[in-house]
Amino acid sequence: MSHNNRQYQLISEALTLRPEDRQTFISQIDDPKLKEQVTQLLEDETALTQYLIHTAVPESAQPTPQTNDPIETSRLNRITIQKLLGQGGMGSVYLGFDEKLRRQVAIKSIRPEHLSMTSTQQRFIREARILSKINHPSICHIYDYIETPHGDYLVLEYIEGQELFKVSLNENRILDVLLNLCHALAAAHQHDIVHRDLKPDNIMITTDGQVKVLDFGIARSIRSPAPNTEQTQRAIDDNLTQHGSLVGTIRYMSPEQARGEHLTAASDMYSLGIIAQELLSGKAAYEVMATEQLLTDVQQGRRTTPNNIPQPFNQLIEQLTQSDPKDRPSAEQAAAAIEHMKAAPDRKRKRRNKIVAAVLIMALLAVMIWQWQSYITQKNSTDLVKSYTESINELVKSSEQIYVLPIHNTRPGIDALLTKATELFGEIAQNPALIPEDKLRLQGLIFTEAEEYQLAVENLEKIKSKQPTDNSLLARAWTGLYINVMTEYSDNYGVAQALQAENIRETYLQPTLKYINAAETQDPVVQAFKVSQTESLDQAIDLLNAIINQQSWNKSAIKLKAQIHMAQAIQALEASHWTLAHSLYKKTASTYEQAIEMARSYPDNYIKLCHVKGLLLVDAVQRTGIDAQTYADGAIKACQNYLITYPDDYTAMDTLARIYMMLAQWQSSAGIDTTPTLHQARYWNRQSLALSIDLSTIWTQALIETIAASQMLYRGENIQQQLNRINTSFDQAFALATGPQPHLSSDRLFIFAIEIEQAFRQQEDISTVLNQAEALYREALDNPNLLSNERRVLLINMGAVYYAQLGVLFHQGADIQTHGSQLIALYSQELNETFREPNLPISLANTYLLLAQNHYRNDRSAEQDLNTASEWAQQAYEINQNDPGILLTLAEIDSLRATITFQDFSSANLLYQQALDANPAKALTYYAWAESRLVQALLAPSKGIRKKLLLEGQQLINSALSIDASNHVFLKTQSELDNHISEH
Repeated sequence: MSHNNRQYQLISEALTLRPEDRQTFISQIDDPKLKEQVTQLLEDETALTQYLIHTAVPESAQPTPQTNDPIETSRLNRITIQKLLGQGGMGSVYLGFDEKLRRQVAIKSIRPEHLSMTSTQQRFIREARILSKINHPSICHIYDYIETPHGDYLVLEYIEGQELFKVSLNENRILDVLLNLCHALAAAHQHDIVHRDLKPDNIMITTDGQVKVLDFGIARSIRSPAPNTEQTQRAIDDNLTQHGSLVGTIRYMSPEQARGEHLTAASDMYSLGIIAQELLSGKAAYEVMATEQLLTDVQQGRRTTPNNIPQPFNQLIEQLTQSDPKDRPSAEQAAAAIEHMKAAPDRKRKRRNKIVAAVLIMALLAVMIWQWQSYITQKNSTDLVKSYTESINELVKSSEQIYVLPIHNTRPGIDALLTKATELFGEIAQNPALIPEDKLRLQGLIFTEAEEYQLAVENLEKIKSKQPTDNSLLARAWTGLYINVMTEYSDNYGVAQALQAENIRETYLQPTLKYINAAETQDPVVQAFKVSQTESLDQAIDLLNAIINQQSWNKSAIKLKAQIHMAQAIQALEASHWTLAHSLYKKTASTYEQAIEMARSYPDNYIKLCHVKGLLLVDAVQRTGIDAQTYADGAIKACQNYLITYPDDYTAMDTLARIYMMLAQWQSSAGIDTTPTLHQARYWNRQSLALSIDLSTIWTQALIETIAASQMLYRGENIQQQLNRINTSFDQAFALATGPQPHLSSDRLFIFAIEIEQAFRQQEDISTVLNQAEALYREALDNPNLLSNERRVLLINMGAVYYAQLGVLFHQGADIQTHGSQLIALYSQELNETFREPNLPISLANTYLLLAQNHYRNDRSAEQDLNTASEWAQQAYEINQNDPGILLTLAEIDSLRATITFQDFSSANLLYQQALDANPAKALTYYAWAESRLVQALLAPSKGIRKKLLLEGQQLINSALSIDASNHVFLKTQSELDNHISEH
């Protein structure tokens, strides 16, 4: 038996043993050198993984196929196994077909003996997870890692093509290949992943000419600990004895890798330089092939210097193969250099053209005219229309092919297609062989496919003598236009009003249905839309599900299904059916998630999913108090994936900032440290501001700092400087606004409420702030186009200002009856609305509670106001049973009722505890409970109980002051408790 076979068998047998039994097994190996090699491999997880991946299975060591092998079962979950492609150290590789996503895949099985060590299995899984994040069209993608009782399997992208050196390439094509490799490496390096085995054997040119980098099997995170240099060097030396099996790898190693040192991304760039040299020169980069001497040459970077490579290319190779890794260009820099080289011929050509421009232009024009006239004589108008239609459909098909690729930056590809579409549009407009109606028809088709439905309708409606096919196209265009108009109207006025809007039905829905009924071909998505308008939304959903299940991806069906679910959700919300609305939001999210499985690079799916998850986050923050972190994580991931498919979109970055801001708001209410979340919110806000300083980005900046200011305030910090920064941002936002911005005004009103509390804490006058708030409120109300939901938000935030004033007056000892009644009158303007969130009812509850406390303090009956406060608080509690603020209000209501009636405080104490459990960092809850304990002590039947309650109150107020040490209201309560305790 050969040395290789023997070593592989020993490793395989050792992996099947328990760790405690391996030492005995190893001690029985009679060959000292073999024993040392096996020991080192078993002790070094990295070396072991590399060995298993890259060592070919000796025939004598290959196991007899078992029935649990996928080739025997012919199925792995939803994947049908078609044939065996090959076998290697990890196991077998099969060609499979994913029945759900309708695509071929490669299945790489991992032999059970390699998974017997938990750490080894975890390593495989970890590597698969890391690599699945590297989504790039030039990198073989990992689709899935499937664990079964019989073994584990990697599901990979199936690639048909040839290895790099087996493909004949000219100089321009070589540059294209190198550029694609740079982009692939850049994508990996951005995720801190080094390939570590970049060589021509691992680079494929597919049948359609695409570059694919394979075998990231030994890729490793840059952040991973550096391997033991001495052990790694011994592993390399030992493997060199295996008949030169690693020679192909060593030739493309960087010097530091050959020396067994810790690797960075620069190591891959060195390998790229060697590949570039061999491609451009046609010769090996090293003169020697003997294993030991080759290793020495590689370690010292002693490569050949061919004289047949042009200087610009040779200069790049020299830079890539610098001995010091820090001197090598990054993948992005190398890509820029290659693009510059590719453009050189064009630059030279432009300079040459300047000399002979006049002659050439005249000659070319003559040729073009002659060719065009010949073309016109050969083709009639019908052929042209058909040809252009095919070109348009080909552009659509090309875009969909881009979208169904693994997640990657789609902008270059889509921008290129848009350029072609623009050129095609202009060509159609200028083509004298087309009659005007054909031009309108073709341009209408382009607008429809680009989802520019208003322009499509305008073009198509100009066609005087419409053909039957025009009705089908008009049906599609009008359907898209109607949906867009309805969506915008619903956002402003609500779904119920949108459905009842007669002008929308006459202007948009009636022509849509007219063309649907007259359509020659029955587009199934358009028919589903018709059912949604004339029969029922549920029937339309059934039709759309059938379409989606029959096809790999239909973006129109997905979009319509999601919009129907969203419309149902908003209708449910407007009817206060919160649970139903929540479930419909989740159905909408699931629709986009299903679409993402089918088209992993379609940006619209990700940004829409981000928005829906954001709505679920808002629902969790305002209503349920449940799963806020989960929904935030989902929204963040969707938005970040959108930025992969469509980078540098500042609106998405702004959305991300707001999601983090909303998450911070929830964390604050739950007593969770918001520092890292606010850091992320500020980061994404800075990213968006760097691209666009507009109303939205400045507004977001102000809101983020408002959340931070609110938290600082309740920690007892002076927030005046923070308020100055916030007000500066709001001033900028108002300056950027092109018209009335009611929501912006309402947010600034909330700032005024915070300023009033800040002024009270600093014992300053609040009248100036109050006057500013009232002026802004009146100005916002004067807007004649103010929508009902805008008025509602303005009212609630102005109510927050007046409530802050009410609290100041109450703590100053004033009788607040008049001011409290005025605040209730303000809130009452919205009492005819159905409550969708708890803000208004809890604001009313707190106002009535403060009035009841005021009555009790002034020896007036508080029963009526207290009962009203309880009713409103219960309404708020029905909406959100997990909100600490609502629980605290309920506790204070029960405490005051027990005080007035001399009844048991147990219900109030239980609610105080629940409020603290919901947010253990809220100083106001400790203070309120301490106040209640003080009252309970004064009403206690014995000195012993009184002393116990006073001590508990003292402990509670001390907890409040540990959070907000300078709060003079807290200090006053502490003093009262201390005085009563000293008396006892």
